[in-house]
Amino acid sequence: ADAARARFLRGGRLFDSAGVRRLPAVTPFCPEHLIGAHGDLCVFISLGAADVDLFMSSMTKAEFEASQVELLEWLLLRCDQLSCAAGRLVSAIQFFDCHGIGLKHVHPRVLWRLRDAVQYIDKYYPDVCRAVMARHVFHLVTKVYNGFVKPLLSRQLQERIYLVSPERSARQYLGSAGAAALPACYGGAHARLPTVAQRSLG
Repeated sequence: ADAARARFLRGGRLFDSAGVRRLPAVTPFCPEHLIGAHGDLCVFISLGAADVDLFMSSMTKAEFEASQVELLEWLLLRCDQLSCAAGRLVSAIQFFDCHGIGLKHVHPRVLWRLRDAVQYIDKYYPDVCRAVMARHVFHLVTKVYNGFVKPLLSRQLQERIYLVSPERSARQYLGSAGAAALPACYGGAHARLPTVAQRSLG
């Protein structure tokens, strides 16, 4: 964590890291988009599109965990920078898209690899995220969350996690982020990554 923080403070960008560069091929995600309707930085992760075989073969558990530390260190610094620029507190809202999640995504080997990393934000970065919005949540996702993820998290973080049904997902995105801050694939205005995010991410 110290090395990652020092690199970012020297002007390093997130995707300068070889470990982080491997992640989009495994799970499509956007660690920085725009400030949403409620004034927080929008982060998008498409869990249902994750390539499980690539996840297991392209990195070890330790390498995955190291990449998550880098992501969180970078997100913490970006929220601090945005807060200073705005003159108010800016946190992040993480949007997890669960559309497409199947049994392969919740196999015990996958859950074992995720077990420690899912606790990092709670243990070491508790203030970086104002909320976690999981959309397109159906029975399988709810069962895994309640049986595996939720017991690992503090009550404080649990209270900031929202599970949204498929029927309410589109409306929830527009209400939480606003069309002006959303990618086009989620009903927003942006077909490409905004320039400010491109400069920040590398």
